[in-house]
Amino acid sequence: MASSQYFFILAIVAIIVPSILATEFVVGDDKGWTINFDYQAWAQGKEFHVGDTLVFKYKEGVHNVLKVNGTGFQQCVAPLGIEALINGNDVITLVTSGRKWCICGVAKHCENGNQKLAITVLPQTVSPAPSPVSAAKECVKPIYYGWMLVVFGILAMVMMTASMDALKKQNEELATKLIAVEGRNGRRERELEARREKEHEERR
Repeated sequence: MASSQYFFILAIVAIIVPSILATEFVVGDDKGWTINFDYQAWAQGKEFHVGDTLVFKYKEGVHNVLKVNGTGFQQCVAPLGIEALINGNDVITLVTSGRKWCICGVAKHCENGNQKLAITVLPQTVSPAPSPVSAAKECVKPIYYGWMLVVFGILAMVMMTASMDALKKQNEELATKLIAVEGRNGRRERELEARREKEHEERR
């Protein structure tokens, strides 16, 4: 029982912790995904890690998002077979580390409107460095600590339940042993009483 509960809580931690540490970046912040905006300046100073997400917000039909390689970024051309994201609230999860590039494929928004983004994704970390980080990283801290309290609370409850179950089982085993001992003692007393009665009868 206890081992299954510990396994359950470990599974919860394994699922929740990566999501706790992940940060959601709205590309361009209040400006969103648009033309004539310096996205390289926006990305400067921010730390992007595996597990984080990029959210591209724009008016549907006006722009799109294409994930490209370095060459496509420089030339504002998407490789063949690349499917554009077009719903106006596109979310890209950063699943691997390294350089990542995105452009707008509508008209000449990339070439003339500078609508393109290049970032470097770092490996996932459990403890972010205490150096200055982006506002988005700062905002995630209260959520991080809140979820950690939830996880530790669940862990404490599971451990308490496991301890109570173990104590209950020990009490049940002790009660069973006491009943068995009482039964043996009662049987011995009856045997002694029967022997005394027999000896008394023989004397008579």
